[in-house]
Amino acid sequence: MAEERRRRVSELFHAALEHEPESRLGFLDSACGEDTDLRYQVEMLLAKQEEAGSFLKTPAIAYTVVTKTATAIPPSRQFGAYRIVSPLGASGMGEVFRAHDNKLGRDVAVKFLPAEFARDGDRLARFRREARTLASLNHPHIGAIFGLEEDGDVECLVLELVEGETLSGPLPLPRALDYARQVAEALEAAHAKGIVHRDLKPSNIKVTPEGQVKVLDFGLAKAIGGRDQNPAVSRATGPEMVTLTGHIVGTPGYMSPEQANGSEVDARSDIWAFGCILYELLTGKRAFAGETLHDTIAAVREREPDWGALPRKTPAKITALLRSCLQKRPDRRPQTITEARVIVEQRQRRGSRWGWAAVAAGVAIMVVGAVWSWRIFEQQRNAIQVPTITRLTTDSGLTAYPALSPDGKLLAYASDRATNGNLEVWIQQTAGGNPIRLTTNGADDLEPSFSPDGARIVFSFRARRRRSLCGSHTRRSRATPSRSRPRSPLFP
Repeated sequence: MAEERRRRVSELFHAALEHEPESRLGFLDSACGEDTDLRYQVEMLLAKQEEAGSFLKTPAIAYTVVTKTATAIPPSRQFGAYRIVSPLGASGMGEVFRAHDNKLGRDVAVKFLPAEFARDGDRLARFRREARTLASLNHPHIGAIFGLEEDGDVECLVLELVEGETLSGPLPLPRALDYARQVAEALEAAHAKGIVHRDLKPSNIKVTPEGQVKVLDFGLAKAIGGRDQNPAVSRATGPEMVTLTGHIVGTPGYMSPEQANGSEVDARSDIWAFGCILYELLTGKRAFAGETLHDTIAAVREREPDWGALPRKTPAKITALLRSCLQKRPDRRPQTITEARVIVEQRQRRGSRWGWAAVAAGVAIMVVGAVWSWRIFEQQRNAIQVPTITRLTTDSGLTAYPALSPDGKLLAYASDRATNGNLEVWIQQTAGGNPIRLTTNGADDLEPSFSPDGARIVFSFRARRRRSLCGSHTRRSRATPSRSRPRSPLFP
């Protein structure tokens, strides 16, 4: 595109942004006239602005170079079984349109590949092979590839149309961790098949109205670029920045240092991008940003994120995970995305464990009280006495697993009232009085139960173990066989 043409597109793009969305079509009709190519370029920039603006509020024209397919695809064109409806976005990887599948009666996304594919038989053959591999991915958090279509000299991918918004932040910790876990699961499934995303970023991840994360464009950077590039691949943006005919294979701010240096890329580059995304979900800002492309790449290679921007209540393990994922050297990062997913899931479970336990314990104590009151009512119903609910425990900590003796005179339960988070077995009379602690073994003692004659109490215990921050072989603790202990002689 000549400089004058580029300037004209930029002017119309910014002028269109001043109009409300419903009035833009009329503005473009008037401003572009019969120049369909000019209108096409402006519409693609507008589509890209809508995609990126919801997250970073960065003008699309600042980082976007619109590529042209072998043939411009105007709206309402029929492409095989697909009727093109409207543009969805554009980048160095091609242009995406919403289309309607006339055969199956569904809407899909159609990505038209850059024009250089039609002129490069080797690259086109490599892409077709890669597309078949990508089509083998079948995972609930990965946008599906339905097919590879061609019409004359135009090639396109038919993709699942994912409705929803791209990732945005900052988010509350539970939601940020939930989205991060789903992204990690998608990466885990792809890496298991040897597929690396290479261009993971918020605009390639959508959240459906139901809260399901979908990672899009898996592996397309490798399919279009790859390491076995031919001389058509230039280094137009700098001596160490590998590009595809002038377009960076990856996105500044999310590409790993080795990717920015043009070095070999593997799954650990996706782990770096995962760290960038989790940081952004928690802070609402990029981990690595600059006013220019050069500044952004310099930040990726040389600088640390602003760790002080993380919310004050960010768990230490999540902060440590972020620092690990964003190590400049790949060998210092988690070596598999599974390690990162395990840490996120552990923190999710810890966040929900005590909340649910407290609810369950409260309900259990209320049930015990209700059962006891019902017994009194049954025994005294001839006297028409009204049943009452009596509170049996007054522990300030967690109280759980209540068990009533056969004669109803004793209550056994687990509580952490006298320990640093460990559950121990306690016993007390239902008629009142202070509880007595029965176990002191330093483990979690759980599920006390009386023998049929009420003379003994059995319980199970679970030993506590420390877990490695990034260990890929985390073991779950198991409950040991039940122990028995005679009832305290303090109670008749």
